[in-house]
Amino acid sequence: MWGNRLNICINTSNLSKLAAQEGGLELLLSKLAEQDLRNIELDEESVRNRDQIHQIFNTVRENGGSVVVLKLRLNLLGGDVKSDEKYFNEVKNWIRFC
Repeated sequence: MWGNRLNICINTSNLSKLAAQEGGLELLLSKLAEQDLRNIELDEESVRNRDQIHQIFNTVRENGGSVVVLKLRLNLLGGDVKSDEKYFNEVKNWIRFC
């Protein structure tokens, strides 16, 4: 659906608020894609748990988009990344760190 038009840069506290206003994350991403927006910035304050990160990544990937940049402090991943290699390994192929 989105091809390579939509990239996600994880760095603004507004994504959760916008998603709520648009009726959910998938509808928000679809609307942004229709506007040919290439980057969404999301910061760690608006994503508070791993499930939300997985939801964002999966929604984007299921619709043909890609997560190209993840810009956040590593504590978003639940502490030092080295302390959670299993989770990091699940997502590292989707990410290029800033």
